[in-house]
Amino acid sequence: MPRTEYEAAMADFLRRNSVTRCPTACVAPTRTAVTDADRDALRNYSAAREAARIEKLTGQLGRAILASDEFARCCPGEFTALGEFSLAGFSAPQLIYDLTDSV
Repeated sequence: MPRTEYEAAMADFLRRNSVTRCPTACVAPTRTAVTDADRDALRNYSAAREAARIEKLTGQLGRAILASDEFARCCPGEFTALGEFSLAGFSAPQLIYDLTDSV
């Protein structure tokens, strides 16, 4: 089937079935390049979201300072693992650390 005929058939199908938004995986794959600035922005957003969830956990655990696994690995010997905790918006429990001298 020629591409123009295929596109016309797909458009007709979508119109007849009242499909207003097609999932990305169907019909035609989307290909784009994500800029480094956009990748950095997403990492910053994720880190800020994680920090906010950990900050909320400080009150629940009665601790002044908690750290993520990634942060604690940057400061060997300074933090002690408290265990894994479920943080809102994260699919898997996150390993949380406390300052070694306060455990």
